[in-house]
Amino acid sequence: MPPPRGTNNVLEGPGDMDDLPLSFISWAAPASDYDVTSKVHSDTYPEISPLTIPATEKSVFVVGASRGIGLAIAISFAQSGASQIALGARSNLSAVKEAVLSAAEKANRPAPKVICVNIDITSESSVQDDASAVEKEFGNLDILLINSGVIGSMKRIVDSNSDEWWETWMVNVRGGDKTIITTSSVGAHLTGDGLSDYQMTKTAQIRLMDFVSVEYGDQGIVSYYIHPGNVPTDMIGGSEGIEKFGLTEVFTETPELAGDTLVFLTREKRSWLTGRYVNVMWDMPELMGKKDYIVKGNKLKVKLDF
Repeated sequence: MPPPRGTNNVLEGPGDMDDLPLSFISWAAPASDYDVTSKVHSDTYPEISPLTIPATEKSVFVVGASRGIGLAIAISFAQSGASQIALGARSNLSAVKEAVLSAAEKANRPAPKVICVNIDITSESSVQDDASAVEKEFGNLDILLINSGVIGSMKRIVDSNSDEWWETWMVNVRGGDKTIITTSSVGAHLTGDGLSDYQMTKTAQIRLMDFVSVEYGDQGIVSYYIHPGNVPTDMIGGSEGIEKFGLTEVFTETPELAGDTLVFLTREKRSWLTGRYVNVMWDMPELMGKKDYIVKGNKLKVKLDF
């Protein structure tokens, strides 16, 4: 069964996955993902709350901010006191802008400068135009968060529509060529039946971060990728989709966990995380305490090991 739940939505210790159905195992994190920290969270918690820190005054660009995890990320940064927030998506973002401004006001933070850009990350011209627009408005950018992504039709390779299969690649991979932090997935480490397009693109995102760190690390770029938790967003059909695929015991995390974790991680420049994988379910203060161990052993990286 999944790791037993403790109090305050905390999972305590690894569990026995031997008896889980295939649908669960296809989505669940590898058992080792539960071992990195002694506590694993499914919801936000005081140690990462953006409400408990001085205003960060960061300039942030959230791509894929229209709903779900992206919306939660934008709100968390507003609550943290970010001074400039750019919101990017293909859909209308007026309601998101109002939610971000409202979140800042309720958190007693100065109202951030918020701009909305209509962006298609599969289009090079769209990305260039929007990058120029953000640069013109903000002057500088501290944090770029690529959160956009799709799952696809969840069919086996032979049964998939080739156009739909490649569309998943266009959205999940091509849009991340200037990423600092990208929302990847634990799916990058899994081989789920019918999830070839989605899980392969998430592995490609990891390699993308590897190249960003190698090619631009000497310019001070910090690039890493996160698993945002298993959140029952519209991308997988919401609560109805979760029930349909028998995943109610897997998709238990809140979008606020990802948002607040990213605020916590970016409070300071953590160069040692470059090229590494971070699961937002891990206890962040405990993970930070393992820095020396992680760096010395070159941990949390996808590599050939023997």
